[in-house]
Amino acid sequence: MNFINFLTQTNNIFFVVSALLTGIYLIILSNKKNIFAIDVLEAINLINNKHAIILDLRIYSDFQKYHIAQSTNIQLDTLDSYLKNIAQDKNIIFIHDNNSIIEKLIINLRKKGFINTFYLSNGINTWISNDLPVVTDFKKK
Repeated sequence: MNFINFLTQTNNIFFVVSALLTGIYLIILSNKKNIFAIDVLEAINLINNKHAIILDLRIYSDFQKYHIAQSTNIQLDTLDSYLKNIAQDKNIIFIHDNNSIIEKLIINLRKKGFINTFYLSNGINTWISNDLPVVTDFKKK
């Protein structure tokens, strides 16, 4: 009963409100997950079981050096025309070096109906650091 009296006293209202707001904030933070980024295990699952396509948005010279097998190199300025030939419910995994750029892109694509769009967290480096195979091109010009 003393605790309830403590909480209901007018001079303790600041303490009560602060505690409630802190609790709500911590609950929201603990439930917040980046719904766009996936790790390599999720990517492999989508590729193998959901027939996801991999669109590598890095510059062509980087793509030529190494890329995930069966990935397609698309430049950002041609992406819209490329996606016209893709079903909106298709699973798409993007590879890019800049997570913030790709997150903005995915937000826009999901608004357009491409609901199964994701990006590989930390890009191709995550794939390589997990010792997963890449296609390399050692041709010198």
